[in-house]
Amino acid sequence: MLERIHKIANVGLFRDIRPAALNFKKMTVIYADNGRGKSTLASILRSYTDNIPDIVRYRKTLGQTTPQEINLQFSNGDRAVFSNEAWSGKYADVHVFDLDFVDSNVYSGGEINAGHRKRLLSFALGSDAVAAKTAFSTASDLAEEAKKATRSASDKLTGYRGNVTLAKYIKLAAVENIEQIISGVQSELDVCARIDTIRKRGGYQQIPLLTPDLTKVFTTLSRTFDSIGNGAEEAVNSHINHISTEGFERWVSSGLDFIKDDLCPFCSQNLAGVGLIRHYQEHFNQAYRSHIKQVSDLDTDVMSVMRAFNVALLESKIQQAGTVAPNWQDCLPISVALPNIERIKAHVEAVQSLLDSVTTIKARSPLCRPDGDYENNVAGAIDAINAELEAFNTSALSANHTIQVYKETLDEKNEADLRTMLAQHEATRQRQSAEVEEMIAEYVTAKAAETIAIQLKETRRDELNQIMDATLGRYEASINDLLIKFGASFSIKEINYNYAGGGEPKSEYAIEMRGEKISLTGEEASFRTSLSEGDKRTLAFAFFISVLFHDEDLDKKIVVIDDPMCSLDSHRRSHTINIIKQTYARSRQVIILAHDLHFIRTMRDEFLRMSTTQPQDLSALRIVHSADDFSALDRLEIDLECESPYYKNHRLVSGYIAGTHHNLHDTAVAIRPLLEGYLHRRFPGRISSGSLFGEIVQQIALATSDDPLLHAQSLVAELNEINSYAGRFHHDTNPAASSEVISPIELRAFSRRALEVMYRGTL
Repeated sequence: MLERIHKIANVGLFRDIRPAALNFKKMTVIYADNGRGKSTLASILRSYTDNIPDIVRYRKTLGQTTPQEINLQFSNGDRAVFSNEAWSGKYADVHVFDLDFVDSNVYSGGEINAGHRKRLLSFALGSDAVAAKTAFSTASDLAEEAKKATRSASDKLTGYRGNVTLAKYIKLAAVENIEQIISGVQSELDVCARIDTIRKRGGYQQIPLLTPDLTKVFTTLSRTFDSIGNGAEEAVNSHINHISTEGFERWVSSGLDFIKDDLCPFCSQNLAGVGLIRHYQEHFNQAYRSHIKQVSDLDTDVMSVMRAFNVALLESKIQQAGTVAPNWQDCLPISVALPNIERIKAHVEAVQSLLDSVTTIKARSPLCRPDGDYENNVAGAIDAINAELEAFNTSALSANHTIQVYKETLDEKNEADLRTMLAQHEATRQRQSAEVEEMIAEYVTAKAAETIAIQLKETRRDELNQIMDATLGRYEASINDLLIKFGASFSIKEINYNYAGGGEPKSEYAIEMRGEKISLTGEEASFRTSLSEGDKRTLAFAFFISVLFHDEDLDKKIVVIDDPMCSLDSHRRSHTINIIKQTYARSRQVIILAHDLHFIRTMRDEFLRMSTTQPQDLSALRIVHSADDFSALDRLEIDLECESPYYKNHRLVSGYIAGTHHNLHDTAVAIRPLLEGYLHRRFPGRISSGSLFGEIVQQIALATSDDPLLHAQSLVAELNEINSYAGRFHHDTNPAASSEVISPIELRAFSRRALEVMYRGTL
């Protein structure tokens, strides 16, 4: 039995209380206004009996930094201490009915969910099934651990087996040249990642053949002048040879243009009839002059021809062609022989040298054709160059075809399939490693252990089922009997259990109202809308009491009930008191937490009527305000707290006269409302509610002959004098009432006069 609370520190509103002087008895009632700490006391006892420190820890007093501490004294001097967020020991079992019990085990938010049914089943099974349920839970935990071990062993293999199923992976056989196969697939995947880039890669560009136009040069080189007369030619040639000076022929040709009027441009001698001059004029006619011009232009014509050879451009094209094969080497083994630029340069230089040579010869002898087969020699050099280029172009066409075919195959590549293939090959490679062999052995062992653990779990489940089948059947009748006595319009049907969702079993039941079963869950659940809050609270209380009364060890346990009459009507309150009386008779101790003083008084009176109950078996306590709006525990005077304001005022006035107390201020304040209450009771319905005492006296003074208040007119003078005195201590008539000095003698006199008005019985 809980005998005392020595200390509660930093739990809820109990910042630091030490109520060791307050005794807990077999029946203990604790009164408090809502929000002062009743639920905190219930939670402390729940934390203690279930050994759940978090229940206390989550209620730590706001703003406090010192540790939480609780010190409870049970029978035989046993102390249960909560410190360092843990309980020191357990000396009694406690059944607690409070809002937490309802929310956890029966319903919350207007709904009954799977969690409620699971916890309710655990509570309902009681001690009969503790061992079996513990054994099942242990077996379930072991099975779950075994499953985790199997999953862990399987997970270790996941990174190795890829997309291959575990069963197939374990059976995989070794594959030869697996490394080469994997390398090939990886190369294909690399290509997939670069398909767009590869498609943009170019191939070889054709190099145009050389086709220089040598017609003009060769025509000029081969041209002679057979039209010049033989005599003139002999004479001219003889004269030119006689002079034998380089450039003389060109000089003479130019000099003929300076002859005017047949006079020599040097000596003015008349040249008419000079035969040599005539031969020169015939020799250097207009055709000759045109020929000489073409010979003079040969250098320019050769330069124009040589520009067609553009060795720099050709070398650039060859260098560009040289980059194609390396650009494709990661995809294709392309090999194209490039033109030999050095040989080409040699041929070009040969052409240049040959043309320069014959051009020089022609310039010296414009009328002669240079000797030698220079035309065929030039053509041979050009053919040699073009042969190099044609060989390259042919090979380049073949390579470009290969590139195009390869690009077309890119559309057929599937990255997802390749990755699947790669994962399979890599899994095959890893399968034979010592590391994987060890992991597979671990998995096989874990799987065998899992099988054994699951079999044990099923065995323990069967054992628990047998106990639950025998236990739950007896609850339906007792719960419904309680609901009938509470006057409920619904009943419980088909109490059972199930393992839906796996894990621990859950209770299963139906609620029937007016012959129809109602839904327990969902936004539009009938349970939410069909049952009042009182009905729901009654259902929860019936579950609690039914389990309580089936507890064969109840005589050794403490029962704590927080607000048993919450949301209950008068009939249910009456039956609740009867239930508590039965609980009191069968349990070790009952602690009732309530916020209704009149319910507490009624319950106290009912207990005192029991033949087995003595006043010393009852303890009445209350939770009171303390400094800084915290709470403390104190004694409760039930009758004193339950008295009406009228009787309280009478007790103060008569008690002061009798000397039972000496509270001057409270007595002075009580005189006026005492007389107001008396007059209201003496003349019921005749005095307006809310009238001040002076207004009541005025109403009596003005009463007519047909007004019962007329009988009190003889008291008007006395009432006015008393009101004049008592009004000094009320703020509605004296703003300085709180500082008014009170004379004990005067107070005693007016107190007697007020009682005289009430007691003498005549008006």
